[in-house]
This record gives sequence, structure tokens and C-alpha cells, in this order.
Amino acid sequence: GLLAIGSSTGLLSVVDPRSNTVVSQIALGPYAIRQLHWRTPDRLICLASRSGAGGAGGAGTVENRVLDVDVNSGMVFDVRPRDTYEEAAPIRQLLFSPCGAYYSAFVPGRPVEVWSLVHRARVCSVEAKGAVAVAWGGQLDLGRSGAATAGDAVSPEEAVASGTSPDEGGVPVSRSPT
Repeated sequence: GLLAIGSSTGLLSVVDPRSNTVVSQIALGPYAIRQLHWRTPDRLICLASRSGAGGAGGAGTVENRVLDVDVNSGMVFDVRPRDTYEEAAPIRQLLFSPCGAYYSAFVPGRPVEVWSLVHRARVCSVEAKGAVAVAWGGQLDLGRSGAATAGDAVSPEEAVASGTSPDEGGVPVSRSPT
């Protein structure tokens, strides 16, 4: 397998450790690469950010970008739209769903965002006051007494297909068993 290495100056290097050779280098601009995730054998999802971008959000903001990088061609695609770049803090963590079709972006003090990699669209935002960690997995037993029912949740696929936003009630709802 290949090893992807990101630098604080935005240089992405892909190395073949068997031959100890750099097989690809891609400059991602003035962004520190904070996290890398192999999406396919030739594509990486990259979290990159820079402080004090000074754009529309002002000098005290952080510009967070989630990029889809084709390591063969060097092509770079934004996964999140430009209007979501500037935030008060860096994205602390990107987590990918077990099926690889979704990821969550975690910024402390903000709702946890769930994004579709396929549609490059936000599926929902989940209010998570005081959250310090996020994980994908698990299943909800919808048949248990007191558990949430199928009518209480909107699947990510349904939210994307319907264009439902969190403001329109598209946030999945779950209740604790009583």
C-alpha cells in the first residue's frame, strides 16, 4: 500500500514504502494538512486549514477545507461548499461512515455536521452541546419498547433526496429508552 503524508505547509506526498520513493506530490496551497483518509486506492479526503484567513469572517477565523484529491492526476475538488469554509475554530475531526458515503465534521461548540461524499452536500446538523468526541457505528433497535420509531428519523439518503435542511426538520431524532 501507499502512505500519504501531509505537511503544515500544504504539501501532500504519496510514498511507496516498499521502494522508499515519492510517487506523487501535490501542493494544496497555504493550508496545513490536518487529516488524511484514503477513500479509494487513488483518492484521498484531506482536511486542511489555515488561521487568520481574514475573508468574509474576519481575521479571527479559521478557513477549514475538506478536499477530495486524485493522487494520479493531481486534481483537487472541494467537498464542502465555499460558504462553509470560515469558522471560529478548526475542524477537530473528520469521521467517515462505515460505508464510506458520509463523513461528520466536528468543530467544538458547533453542531456536528453530516455530509454526503457522493452528493457533496450537508445532510444534517446535530446539536451536540458539550460534545468532545464523535463516532460512527451502532444500530438502533426500532422494535424495543420506548425506543425511537421509524417515523422519528430521516435517513441521510432521504434528507439528501428531499433537500431537507436541519431548519426544516431534517435532523434525525432519537429518544432514549424509558
